[in-house]
Amino acid sequence: MSFVIEPLTKGDIEQCVNILSSAAKEMLPTDKDKESLKRLIYGVNTLSLVAKKDKRIVGIISGMLQMTPHINFVFVADEESARQGLGSLLIDKFLEAAKKQLPNMPPCATTSLTTDNTAAVSLYSAKGFKVEGFLKEGLMGKDIIFLKKKL
Repeated sequence: MSFVIEPLTKGDIEQCVNILSSAAKEMLPTDKDKESLKRLIYGVNTLSLVAKKDKRIVGIISGMLQMTPHINFVFVADEESARQGLGSLLIDKFLEAAKKQLPNMPPCATTSLTTDNTAAVSLYSAKGFKVEGFLKEGLMGKDIIFLKKKL
């Protein structure tokens, strides 16, 4: 694998927002939504990492660092990077960075997903996340699954 994983910088924000908004264009139709996306990936208590291949962003992971690290999302831009295990690598690097920034954090991390996102559920399960709960029709009519990993 020839990925460089590094913290999101101010210089990377626009490119990340463009990548994410083009992937979810039906969900983010306005510039206001793009501003919300910027706040989601770059702000206080936020940890976001980017994966670059040949200086081009091909993956993003973002989450919150409060009492317990919570991964909001993992995004891999292309199938080749996904096949090379980029999603798994981003999760590992996020958890490593979280431990460095929160040395006294509880020994666990969390995430939540819609149950129809079977690829992500499989990825997190393979990384050792276990089901902690379930919410029926919790997000835009979709069922939500809550996952937790002991570190």
